[in-house]
Amino acid sequence: MNEQFRSRADGLKTLINIGTFVFLAEAWVTYVPEFYSIYISRLFYALPEIPYLNYDCLWLAEQLGLAVTHTLMWVIPYRFLGFLNPSKTIPYLYVLSIGTVVLLFIDLRGFNTASWDEYSGWQEIRLVLIYLLPSMIFHRYFSILQKNGVKRSGSSKYMFGFFKSKEDLIGDKIGFLIWRQLLSAKIIKSHALPTPQAEAFFAGYLQTIISGYAEAVGYIGDWPLGEMSKKYVCETVWSNKLWEIYQRGESMPKVEGTGIRNLSEAYRKGKRAGLNDSKLEEFEANSLFLYLTGEGAGIQAS
Repeated sequence: MNEQFRSRADGLKTLINIGTFVFLAEAWVTYVPEFYSIYISRLFYALPEIPYLNYDCLWLAEQLGLAVTHTLMWVIPYRFLGFLNPSKTIPYLYVLSIGTVVLLFIDLRGFNTASWDEYSGWQEIRLVLIYLLPSMIFHRYFSILQKNGVKRSGSSKYMFGFFKSKEDLIGDKIGFLIWRQLLSAKIIKSHALPTPQAEAFFAGYLQTIISGYAEAVGYIGDWPLGEMSKKYVCETVWSNKLWEIYQRGESMPKVEGTGIRNLSEAYRKGKRAGLNDSKLEEFEANSLFLYLTGEGAGIQAS
């Protein structure tokens, strides 16, 4: 029953994301530039005549204002509405912006290249400013947020989860589960686990929760046992950082003689905990959180 409800909720979330993207795309290409131009024209008409005013600079300022408006209309909803996924929207926003620039350029210039020399190039600058630049800012802004752990987003390869491979879907599910536990443990922004034992525990946990969950959903193949599966999950949670933590944790039990105690035991506990969590419902799996907060004394080593 819970799985059926979650499936319907995911479907509704997908529809909302699609609807939001289509609505913003339509406004971005048609309504916003039209209304902006009307109100800016009225503003300029109301200004007193100023001798020696450089109207090229005034025109550039107008286009920069439209570029800022276009940027904010995408950034604000995707930043503050938690059900929207900015990372998965990035590639399609680029497709929309580049496609719009190309179509408007063709509409403006046509296919007769001989006539292009008659134009100064300002219109090309305008198209790049008001469409391509906002997409680049959107991409950069949410990439920084993801890197800093402010808001977790999934892989940016696809939009709305369409056409994803089974491996990616498994990796995204495990990535969210781990991110949720790190967030609950209040260490999501630190990009570090508190102790070497915690790193060893995490390495064991990640190994078995991937392989266990893949087996539970009927996956057939070697992907869950390879390094790529671990790296994929780590990159969806903390880009670059968590993969380094996993690699350190994986190697620690082999160098326990250096003076750090209980690394092998922590590693085995992590493997046991990951295997147990892989059999639980998504929001019931919390062994990593319990270990990081000191509440996992009952976790047994395998």
